[in-house]
Amino acid sequence: MGSVFAEQLKTLRKINGLTQKELAEKLKIKQNSYSDWENGKSEPNIEMLVRIADYFDVSLDYLMGGKMKNITEEFSLCLKKIRMKRKLSQKQIAEELKISQQQYSKWEGGIITPNAETLVRLADYFDVSVDYLLGRKRERN
Repeated sequence: MGSVFAEQLKTLRKINGLTQKELAEKLKIKQNSYSDWENGKSEPNIEMLVRIADYFDVSLDYLMGGKMKNITEEFSLCLKKIRMKRKLSQKQIAEELKISQQQYSKWEGGIITPNAETLVRLADYFDVSVDYLLGRKRERN
């Protein structure tokens, strides 16, 4: 994510005539945390990315400079790999998570990605981190 995200964030903030402090207050975070994002020193979690995208009414793909396509692909491949490794069916997982099999199939097929809350539920279900599901880190043992 890094510098592309930082530039997109800074541009959106300036276009909307906001200071770092004002935007941090609107997002209910500390200004220094926000500043670190704009300066590329750290990155927000997926839930905060969604809040930022919603606030500015832009897509996550736009916010992240087109990198969501890669994340969607990584997520779908990871989901299928975990399911196969654990010898589970899509139906079993869907029933356990109380979602439709069609929905789960769309995630695995890379058609859609779940929201932040569901990502956390999936990570908990598989006992992996959200970062792992999104292809950002290795599976914890």
